[in-house]
Amino acid sequence: MRRAFALTMLAFGLLTVPAAASGLRLTPAKTGAFPERGYLLTLPVKASLSPGQVSVAENGAPVSGLSVVPAGAFGQGHFGAVLLIDASDFMRGNAIQAAVGAARSFAAQRDARQPLGVVYFDSVARIALPLSIDQAAIGRALAEAPPLGSGAHILNAVSTGLAMLARANVTAGAIILLSDGAITGRLSEQASRQRNAQVISTAAAENVRVYAIGVHDPAFHAHSLQSLAASTGGTYTEVSSAGLPSLLRELGTELSNQYLIRYRSLATLGSRVHVTVRVAGAPGAAVADYSAPASPPALATGRAVKAHVSFWRTTTAAVLACVLCAGLIGLGALALLTPRRSVRGRVGRFVSTAPREKTKSWTATLLERAFADDRAGLRHGRRWASFVQEVELARVGMSLGQILALTGIGTVLLGWLLVSATASPLAGVLALCVPVGTRIVIRVLVDRQRRLFDEQLPDNLQVVAAAMRAGHTFVGALALVTEDAPEPSRRELRRVLADEQLGVPLVDALNGVTERMNSRDFEHVALVAALQRETGGNTAEVIDTVTETIRERLDIRRLVRTLTAQGRLAGWVVSSLPVALLILISLLDPQYIHPLFHRTAGVIALCTGAMMLAAGFWVIRRIVDIET
Repeated sequence: MRRAFALTMLAFGLLTVPAAASGLRLTPAKTGAFPERGYLLTLPVKASLSPGQVSVAENGAPVSGLSVVPAGAFGQGHFGAVLLIDASDFMRGNAIQAAVGAARSFAAQRDARQPLGVVYFDSVARIALPLSIDQAAIGRALAEAPPLGSGAHILNAVSTGLAMLARANVTAGAIILLSDGAITGRLSEQASRQRNAQVISTAAAENVRVYAIGVHDPAFHAHSLQSLAASTGGTYTEVSSAGLPSLLRELGTELSNQYLIRYRSLATLGSRVHVTVRVAGAPGAAVADYSAPASPPALATGRAVKAHVSFWRTTTAAVLACVLCAGLIGLGALALLTPRRSVRGRVGRFVSTAPREKTKSWTATLLERAFADDRAGLRHGRRWASFVQEVELARVGMSLGQILALTGIGTVLLGWLLVSATASPLAGVLALCVPVGTRIVIRVLVDRQRRLFDEQLPDNLQVVAAAMRAGHTFVGALALVTEDAPEPSRRELRRVLADEQLGVPLVDALNGVTERMNSRDFEHVALVAALQRETGGNTAEVIDTVTETIRERLDIRRLVRTLTAQGRLAGWVVSSLPVALLILISLLDPQYIHPLFHRTAGVIALCTGAMMLAAGFWVIRRIVDIET
């Protein structure tokens, strides 16, 4: 029903619109090399078309690979319009006020996703607004009429508009020229004709139409405006100052109701091609003509076919050789700079608490001279080692390399999406939330493993105490616990036993687990092991006492976590909600969020909000983080 209604309205509009402005119109659009072809189809009334409703024929034969895309869907990089407003002293009185007011009507009626530029001209052309979709900037450029100058150079103004569209690299563009047509200048008649031909050829090459609107005033002259419109495929309309707003609104509706048609031509080379476009349910057809190239584009460049060249003399071979040489040099440098490890160092890889060797080689001296402080590298090494240890404890099911690769890919993809959606490189900074989020997730998983270890510790110690009463040694009791203990306790206790079998003192092995699991409760177990080794005594009874103490502390921790759960959840919600909303709005409506990234005040507000958000999250975490 909806499609039928649209077709009915389209047919009715085609029948009722005046003949001067009715019917379908075709404008060539930039495409790839022949046989790829493209046209911009303009409808006189608002309608929604699909590829099935449009038929394209060349010399009576249907084309292949037809695609029909609405102008609003193919984005900012394909269509643009430039308003040229005559600000010469011929436009005195109400004429200039009416022209600027009509321009505001056009800006409001056009598709807001397509960029608009504004140029005021008299003897010189002044760009009031480069091509932009910023509605606020467009409003400022058309807020009030400019001061009038002397003389009027229409061709210079059109050239300026063409240059703006060329820099924007649009597929098809439009220039709306508001003028009374009066021209002043010192060019001779021959030079004027040459200049006019140059402007018309440039407009044809850039696929730009000129919509000339003649404003009636005492200096009105229609010839120059009619010539520009007819030569570029646009339209010419004469109107009084009072009729300008309604005419510009209609033109804005027309330019927003366009479709980009692309297809693959089946015409033979060198032939003259007549293109016919018809729309189902609409009377009449849009036509255009062009000449197919005389030879294929690949051969039309005039480049001679090169003789066969050996692969080893090509640029690809040179690049591969450079990469191979760089890799060999890097491997050689790595082999020379990597310090040799002793037997103690190699065994230390399998012992968590083995002391690291402190080597002092010429490479270390070189680093000291380069950076003036070798402790910076050690600190970086500790941070990296801590991160590797956290990944191991988190048990995420992926290797460290996979985590780093996925994080990097996710950061790049999210940054590309944000930059594409907002057209601002600053938005790509928000993609840093991916590595930050990865780090936070790993920290959460590690904290969960450490809490499980602490909650399992009283039961494990109870089994150790029972085993020691049955006659087992402390190490034997730990071995008995590892048989039935759940994870992560089994993994950590097995590490203790492995270290002890490799010759590491039991107290040092237990302290290593204390550091890895960040467990203050397990520190008491290491202390018990040290007392047993030095003084002896009833270890089972001491372990029972430690177990009761740990159970009471766990009860207090659970109570504190319950009381602070709402505060912790509020901190996460309050901190993540603004970021999530910013990303969502950027994807759904980039224009709404555009000033936040493209204006100085918006960038300052964004940075201030980020700092306040981080400070608020830190304060909330400090409030709810109660040490027990």
